Amino acid sequence: MPWGDVNARARGLATHLLDRVTLEHLARSTDLRALAERMLAAGVPLDVEGLVEASPAELDRAIGRAASSRLAVLERWLGPRRRAALAVLFERFDVDNLRRLLRAAVQGASPAARLRGMLPTPSLPERALERLAEVASIQELSGALVRLGHPAGRVLAPHRAGTPAPSLLDLELALLRLYVTRAGRFARRGDRLLREYVERTIDLHNARSLLLREHWGDRLSAAAAWLPGGRALQRPGFLELAALADARVRRDGLARRFPPPLLNLLADRDVAAPQLETRALGLLLMWLRATALREPLSSAPTLLTLLRIEAETRDLRSLVWGIAMRAPASLLSAGLLAA
Repeated sequence: MPWGDVNARARGLATHLLDRVTLEHLARSTDLRALAERMLAAGVPLDVEGLVEASPAELDRAIGRAASSRLAVLERWLGPRRRAALAVLFERFDVDNLRRLLRAAVQGASPAARLRGMLPTPSLPERALERLAEVASIQELSGALVRLGHPAGRVLAPHRAGTPAPSLLDLELALLRLYVTRAGRFARRGDRLLREYVERTIDLHNARSLLLREHWGDRLSAAAAWLPGGRALQRPGFLELAALADARVRRDGLARRFPPPLLNLLADRDVAAPQLETRALGLLLMWLRATALREPLSSAPTLLTLLRIEAETRDLRSLVWGIAMRAPASLLSAGLLAA
C-alpha cells in the first residue's frame, strides 16, 4: 500500500501545527482571554462564539473540535488507507474517551467535567459524547453505547447475576482488550509500521500496568492484567514481574526487557501515575520522528502527523487549565509535548 502521496499532504498539514517557540509564547499568557487571542493569532482553528470570553471548559472543547477537523482533512486524503492508519488511532481515542467517562461516572462528576479532554471520533462524535456524559451509571453508559452501535457497549454490559461486580479497573482492562483486538485487525490492513505502532502501544500499556502494580487490588490477577499483542514484553515475563513485591526490583526488571525509547518511560522513578500516559505519547512521538526520517515512504510520516495533532491538542488543553489555575509559565512550558 503506497503512502507517498498522503505523506506529502500530511507534511503540508504539519506545517500548520504549532512549534515549541509558539507554544511557549502561549504559555506566557497572563489570562484566558490573552491565551485565546494568541491561539487565534497563531492559526488554531477555534470555533467558539465569543471566544475571548470563553470559560476553560468551552476552550477545552473548542480545541478538541479543532483537532477533529484536522483529522477529518487527513481522513479525506487517506482514501482507502483510512481503514488502517486513522482507524488504529481512532480506536485508541475511543478507549481514552470511554475510560474518562467510566471514571467520571464512578466519581459522580458533572456532565461538563466529564467532557474535559475528550477528542471526538467518527464513532463517538461530539453529540454522542455529550449524551454519554449525561448518564448516571455504568449500566446506563453501556446501554447508550449499545444504542449507538459501539462495540464497547457489549464490553461494559451489566454483569450476570451471581457473579462479582467488575471493578473500575476490570472495566478499563476490558476496554483495552477491545482496543487490542480491533486496532490489531485494522493495523494488518496497513504496513509493518502500523503493526509496530500498535505493538508499541500495547507494550506501553503493559509497562504502565506493572508500574502501577500496587493499585491493582486483591481481585485482579496478573493473567487478567496482561494485554496480548506487544513485542517487548510477553506473557511469561509479565507474570514474573507482576509477582515481584518490591516496586524497585520490578521496575529494574521491566527496564531490562524494554529497548529504547520505551526504556525512557522507566527512567524517572518518581514519575506520577497521571504523567505516564502523557509520557507514553511522547515516547511514541520520539520513535515516529526517527522512523519517518529513516523510512520516508512508509506510513511513519502520516502517523507522526496524526500523533503531532494529538500532542498539540494535549498541550493546548494543558495550557488552558494551567493558566486558569494561574500556574507559572515555566511549569507549563516544562510539561509541553511539542518538540
